[in-house]
Amino acid sequence: MNYIKNNYINWIILLLGITILGLGNSLIVIANCGSDSITIFGQGIANTLSIKYGYGYIVANLFFFIIVLIFHRKKIGIGTVASAFLTGLLVNLYMEILPFSTPDNIILKYTISLSGIVVVAIGVALYMYSNTGLGSFEGVVDLLTTKTKLRFWIIKICFDLILFISGILLGGTFGPVSILSVFTLGPLIDLFRFLLKKTNIIKEHKEENKLETEDLLS
Repeated sequence: MNYIKNNYINWIILLLGITILGLGNSLIVIANCGSDSITIFGQGIANTLSIKYGYGYIVANLFFFIIVLIFHRKKIGIGTVASAFLTGLLVNLYMEILPFSTPDNIILKYTISLSGIVVVAIGVALYMYSNTGLGSFEGVVDLLTTKTKLRFWIIKICFDLILFISGILLGGTFGPVSILSVFTLGPLIDLFRFLLKKTNIIKEHKEENKLETEDLLS
């Protein structure tokens, strides 16, 4: 109980991040002019298993969770489990309650899609900043970052490219924005993580914030 009480800010940021992430994923799907790589991968799994996208997202999370569990266990926490299960369920919920569907106006479609990418990046950055455990996808990226000593955004682009191709082969929907998301999500997440750590809302990140600042400016 004391642990939860002393870390309530972490939990609030985690839930906020997952909620925003689910909204971003929903906007991308609704826009229907190209999904991000994780969405395409989840769609591909959902298409293969004949289930809703949100459940396909959960299956994809479980697959990469096993990898993180075996090779990067120290990064597993409540945030890992929460992001794996809640995000997919929230996507299903948003798809039901959002008061609009895919617009006919091409400008509006791309506006919603691009907004979704930014919202997803903010959501991921928030739950990574919460320091409650990395999500399955980010856990794999962090594992590869640790092993290769390359920047997060570089590994993220490579990882997204693999998911993008795999998702297409499995029947996921893609378009022009899909390619853009592969090369922009990683840098955007890195940017929002940097800005969040500058706020120093979570005090434990003080020293990490210093290192992140030096790394970003190098």
